[in-house]
Amino acid sequence: MQSIPEEYFNTYRAAYYYVLGGKYTAERPFILNATRHEYKPLIQVVDNVERNHKLGLLFEFAVDNGKVLVCMSNLEAIRHTPEGGQLRNAILSYMKSAEFSPTETLTSQQLQHILTTEVRKQDIVGVKNQSDYDIQPE
Repeated sequence: MQSIPEEYFNTYRAAYYYVLGGKYTAERPFILNATRHEYKPLIQVVDNVERNHKLGLLFEFAVDNGKVLVCMSNLEAIRHTPEGGQLRNAILSYMKSAEFSPTETLTSQQLQHILTTEVRKQDIVGVKNQSDYDIQPE
């Protein structure tokens, strides 16, 4: 998506306000575990290391004879901000352009499976991925 300024967009602050909504709204990425391992959403969120779901905040598919783009951010809630307005306009411009040509092809049944597959709930109790080096208190 060339209409999103990537250098700025890839900073923590920009990602927080553009995508996650910052103070304006709370967002929940979609769990895309039912997609092929090789599939990468346009905007992928890093999950907790213990759970490690494939999370998509913005993703697209070619479905049957059409195209689908899903944005999990509440664009309506953030459109009045400079960051949210830019993201909303960038997505709409992208969808109207020739650049919107998803490479991941699905049937409507496959898309329905991805969108309706239940995810196994997993409680995370503490973080078990401890480093192999010792941190000495100051």
